[in-house]
Amino acid sequence: MSGDGKEIEFKLGVADADALRRVAAAAEARGARARPAVRQVNHFFDTPDGALRRGDRTLRLREEAGRFLVTYKGAKEEGADARLHARAEEELEIGAAEARRLLDGELSPLSLFDSGLPVIAALRAELGGRELAHTGSFANERARVGPLVLAGAEVELELDRTELPGDRVDCEVELELPAGLEDEGRRLLDELFAAASTEGFPVVGKAQRFFEALAAEGA
Repeated sequence: MSGDGKEIEFKLGVADADALRRVAAAAEARGARARPAVRQVNHFFDTPDGALRRGDRTLRLREEAGRFLVTYKGAKEEGADARLHARAEEELEIGAAEARRLLDGELSPLSLFDSGLPVIAALRAELGGRELAHTGSFANERARVGPLVLAGAEVELELDRTELPGDRVDCEVELELPAGLEDEGRRLLDELFAAASTEGFPVVGKAQRFFEALAAEGA
């Protein structure tokens, strides 16, 4: 997060896992270090009529290496660069017991957040008491490569291989960065992709792709 309740990150799809490896090698040539990939399992919550999905918002529980993070993300802010995703974000870590209660439907994910947070208060008011239920899950393999330095700030690449319904596998590069460093981040990615002889293309968020793939599989 940028530090003010907002997530700012570049998302670029690539052709395959080999392209991810080439981007990682380009970053390592600049002094970054690739850490072993970790497996993430992402669980999503929504109303029965998909109120969050329709508004390009997500409420997610992520499990990674025994840690559990609950994250709310607002709608993507429109901008000139389709590769850049900026949206309101609130995140907190919970224990394994709470995570199990969430998945079993015994605990509301919204009850975990501070009711004074503006985006959470607005969401509660919009839902009007409607319950959020577990609507689906997908797995993601993430390798982190860093640090890379932008204007004195350290950032890292996240190289993802995502397993979606219908035997679909997406590969992408993400770069989350502090507010105000968007131009520096854009230049860094352009340089890394050029060094890797790799094309990157704009993609929508993983949650949207997951639900689209799920719908296509059930069609």
